[in-house]
Amino acid sequence: TAMSGSGSFTLVARFNRADTMTTGSLSVLLSLAYSISYANLLLGQDAQDYEVRVRTGSTGFSGSLSPEFVGNGALDTDNSIHFALTYDGSTLRAFIDGKLHKSQLLTGDLTNLSSTMSVAVGGLSSGSQNWLGTVDSVRLYDEALDGTQVQNLADGMPINSAGGSGSVV
Repeated sequence: TAMSGSGSFTLVARFNRADTMTTGSLSVLLSLAYSISYANLLLGQDAQDYEVRVRTGSTGFSGSLSPEFVGNGALDTDNSIHFALTYDGSTLRAFIDGKLHKSQLLTGDLTNLSSTMSVAVGGLSSGSQNWLGTVDSVRLYDEALDGTQVQNLADGMPINSAGGSGSVV
């Protein structure tokens, strides 16, 4: 995959959250996965929390992170949310509406990604774990955007106004 070749990525999505009363079963906004337990990349929601999974050489097949990469209460709004997730080869960062929300060191590289998984928006490619909100847009870049670039996208400005190639995968 382009992500494993570059060793970095940025996922950008604008969405309205899923029903916060839905708990115990992840509502998946974007996946590059066969299932919840076999995922290259996954962004989902459980109640008011987002959950991220990224498969590296150190996370195993499910992409589950330790500690978990969960945004406790971060999706507590009925407004449209601009969410960005960046990985630069060593640090995973989540941005909400252009502001850094969470960061976590992540060991391992992306060479362990399966090249046979397809990207699915609104659930898993199997048709399960469906997103229960609305999705306006999703972009996946083969580079880690910096905070200024993420803020520009959140503000509706073109990425090139902040520099960088903006290569969409």
